[in-house]
Amino acid sequence: MNTYSAKSPSPPRRLYRSRRERVLMGVCGGIAEHFGLSPWGVRLIFVLIALFTFISLPVWAVAYVVAGLVVKLEPERPLPGGEAEEFWHLCRDARAAAVRKAARRLGQLERRLQRLETIVTRPGFDLERQVRDL
Repeated sequence: MNTYSAKSPSPPRRLYRSRRERVLMGVCGGIAEHFGLSPWGVRLIFVLIALFTFISLPVWAVAYVVAGLVVKLEPERPLPGGEAEEFWHLCRDARAAAVRKAARRLGQLERRLQRLETIVTRPGFDLERQVRDL
């Protein structure tokens, strides 16, 4: 469902590292996709700026690596409509149900462990165990 109407502004676009256009970490490809440019053109501009500015090349390399670590990788999304999107939603819902089931089971185990701890740590437990072992 699209929550934006025809009169409202378009949703804000985030900058992601590209999954399709990547040579090293996908930073230049992500910038190119975000602004609608050629990925090789962005790469060429980056290399030219790195070579012909007063900032040394290692500084640009560190900046690229930092950008690759800070900018998130583009999320995987199915093509809209059809079986792929339906399967995507089923998997997402199944994951949520599995997490809820695991949390419920962990809660049960936690309560059971707390009951066992109250039995084992009560004052007369060691004495009862020693009498029982005789």
